[in-house]
Amino acid sequence: MITVDTLLRTNRKTITLRITPQGELIVKAPLKMPMSSIEQVITKKGPWINATRQKIATNHELNKNLFTYKDILFCGKTYRVLITQDIKQITLTETACLVPVKFANEKMGLYLKRWYLIQVQKVILPRAVYLSNLMQIDVTGVGFSNAKGRWGSCDSRGNIKLNWRLLLLPPHLIDYIIVHELAHILELNHSQNFWKIVHSLMPDFKSYVRDIKRAWFLLELFR
Repeated sequence: MITVDTLLRTNRKTITLRITPQGELIVKAPLKMPMSSIEQVITKKGPWINATRQKIATNHELNKNLFTYKDILFCGKTYRVLITQDIKQITLTETACLVPVKFANEKMGLYLKRWYLIQVQKVILPRAVYLSNLMQIDVTGVGFSNAKGRWGSCDSRGNIKLNWRLLLLPPHLIDYIIVHELAHILELNHSQNFWKIVHSLMPDFKSYVRDIKRAWFLLELFR
């Protein structure tokens, strides 16, 4: 029996199934589609659903140190979290993330998140400005999000939003996501012209797309 976490009925013609980075199954179905028909689709897709959920569970196990804050990622590099009495603020060294003993409690994830949000202004924002200038694209605004299912977004007014968890990714993937959203200011779709813009700056973008898919679980951290 496959568990459906969310069933949404909308004014649509087709049924879609999506598994979130947390392993939750979201089903979107037409308003008048019988439940028996929905269950048939879910059963047919059962092997894919189970395989995807198992892959997520395995990924969690392999990266359990990140989920338990024994390690953190910063710009793609892993740092061991060390609790110390000698400092008052979270500090990053060449090999470790030093955390004051007063933060070593059930809220440590929140304290680490606040530290990341400070680093966003120092790392991601300057990079977005640099790349927008390089691409000669006028950006209305750059904001940061806590989205669960996306690394970035762009609207028709020329505003882009970047997930602050970009800081967990290596530099080339940070740049890829920024370039991707900047390109949407010129092409609000994924047309051939859009990918030409991305390719002009990043000829290897296809391998980056694969890497981003592998890193999808990082969007779950610090919730």
